[in-house]
Amino acid sequence: MDLPRIRVTPGNFISGAFKLLMLGAVLVVLVPGLRQRAAPYLGATVNPLRQIGTQDRVNTIARYVQRQARNTGLSPQDRDLARVMKEMFPNRSDVMMDPWGRRYFLRRRGDGFQVGSAGPDGRRGTSDDILSSMQSLPLRAPGRRVEGRLFVPRQGGGPFAGVILAHGLPGTAEAFTGRALYIARHGAVVIAIDAPFNRRPGPAMTLTPRDSAEQVQLVVDLQRAVDVLLTRPDVDPARLAYVGRSYGGATGALFAGVERRLKTYILAVADGGITTRFTAPGAPPPPPEREAQARAWLAAMQPIEGIRFVGRANGSILFQNARQDQFVSIERAEALHAAATGEKEVRWYDTPHALDAAAHADQLRWLSQTVGTTPPGPEDEAGPQIPPPSAPRPSPREP
Repeated sequence: MDLPRIRVTPGNFISGAFKLLMLGAVLVVLVPGLRQRAAPYLGATVNPLRQIGTQDRVNTIARYVQRQARNTGLSPQDRDLARVMKEMFPNRSDVMMDPWGRRYFLRRRGDGFQVGSAGPDGRRGTSDDILSSMQSLPLRAPGRRVEGRLFVPRQGGGPFAGVILAHGLPGTAEAFTGRALYIARHGAVVIAIDAPFNRRPGPAMTLTPRDSAEQVQLVVDLQRAVDVLLTRPDVDPARLAYVGRSYGGATGALFAGVERRLKTYILAVADGGITTRFTAPGAPPPPPEREAQARAWLAAMQPIEGIRFVGRANGSILFQNARQDQFVSIERAEALHAAATGEKEVRWYDTPHALDAAAHADQLRWLSQTVGTTPPGPEDEAGPQIPPPSAPRPSPREP
């Protein structure tokens, strides 16, 4: 039987040899044990393959980070990249580093960002860096300008802790000046912002779906407040906290479930959300003529109530509640405590809704233990200087 003849020409010999070489290079990339032994011989071939694979990897990471930023409203930071990659590649420690054994990085450029590898030379900012395409971000909070107050310690240049302070309903950032100074003098840059209902006339709560939109806007505004703290060189980004009271505490339960950059939260006289007072067992039903309005309001508000989000918090939580609270029942407070599944502490006070000086001193102790502010001293035993409440804004009838 005649066998087919194979004609070897310089062209197909070179083509075949190149394919074998490329196959060997791929095996070296895929089989960790071969990399070190073959590096002196195949480095010139493997590096281009590594660069191609790395380019694809950084583009994939960048697209994921962009989606996360748009879904959460959070500004991506280089320090968060390792956590994001663990979410992308669970149980895949082999992809956490680039092919040269170095961590990927994220760099901001205006309203955009890039994910990159330092490449073979290991130095950022050189010609062999491997960068994703530029990704744009919606970094500015929608709506009008947010009014607030910023309090900076007089002594020292930092770095200080950063604290976000959230008022009740009705309430303003200005009315929380005494509380802010009380915390700031212990080594914290404190930022307090107005809730969106302070930017318009009329009652703080409209009992319409508008309340839901304003609460979402408040969470976005609070995230921008975190951004402000992170831009300050005198603030330690690893020592951020939130202190919210009443409505600010209930909003804090929601905020804790979506914000990932804070270390701890203090939620004072909070419940699971304002709708819980109308949906708790024994709550009176709305009058028949307002039943449709009540249904529309509840449908808009209940999906964003803090009790649904507090279980996702990644920071510790101090709950402070009052046994004689005329607005938040013990049962509603305990329901919120139970919904928080992470690190938490619950403290009860035999006071009405306003709490007392001991509760404020406990806040200073908690902040000292969690974000490193100075502990309270004898001068703090009287609590902050809190002005008397102003006349409340008129509210509509409850549904």
